[in-house]
Formats: sequence, structure tokens, C-alpha cells
Amino acid sequence: MVVRHEAICTVKRVLEENDILIPFPIRTLDFNSKGSDNLNNMLEKQEATLETESSPTRSSGDQPDADGEASDE
Repeated sequence: MVVRHEAICTVKRVLEENDILIPFPIRTLDFNSKGSDNLNNMLEKQEATLETESSPTRSSGDQPDADGEASDE
């Protein structure tokens, strides 16, 4: 048992020294771990990306005519 304990402690120490995080148990969510981004920043970036992707842009052929409607020609 002593050898097993020492091996586990050695692995844990080496992982921590190299900033390697193995999340366990999986049901634990840690958004402030080393090397990760803040959850709010990630959500803001995602929203900004979605807004720019979903904003309608007109192509040069979709110019409105005299009635204000886009022509289909």
C-alpha cells in the first residue's frame, strides 16, 4: 500500500508541476482552472460571433428599386 500511495503522490505532483488538469469526477465543472477562459468571456465571444454571422448582408444584385423592394433579376 505504501508503494501505491507514493506512486499516486508522484503522479499528482508531476501533473501539477506541468499544469495538467485531469477533471474527475466528470460531473464537476471548473471554469476557472489554469489555462482556461472565464465563462462570461466565452459566452460574450460566442454571442458576438453569432450576431456577426446572422446579420443580413445584401449582395450587389439585391439593391432596392424605385418602389423600395429588392429586384429578383
